[in-house]
Amino acid sequence: MATKKAAGAGTAKMRNPLLAKVPVVRTLLEAHELLGRMWSGRDASLVDEIAYRKVCAALYAEVADIDRGHYWMASYHAQRENETAAELQAQLDAQKTKATPGAEPAKPAKRAKSGTE
Repeated sequence: MATKKAAGAGTAKMRNPLLAKVPVVRTLLEAHELLGRMWSGRDASLVDEIAYRKVCAALYAEVADIDRGHYWMASYHAQRENETAAELQAQLDAQKTKATPGAEPAKPAKRAKSGTE
């Protein structure tokens, strides 16, 4: 006689590798608080900010699956952070293409203000 598996049994999702060193959070509020503590501020290099934004996007996407009451808000934050990371990556790529061998490195581009300062 076959037995039924519990709903969701054996379907555990693998955690995004970007979140390997990030504690698991259960709510959108916990995610906001954790990411606020992780933010190194406006002094962060462009590369560090891109990495931070990618972690933010991954964490918000994970929270959207856990905190179903805030699914749409967490999904919005994940999308916004992905877009911000892409914009910053474009700035970084533009800086790299402007730099020529033997010339002084290009000055870092100003970052757009974000709401997570």
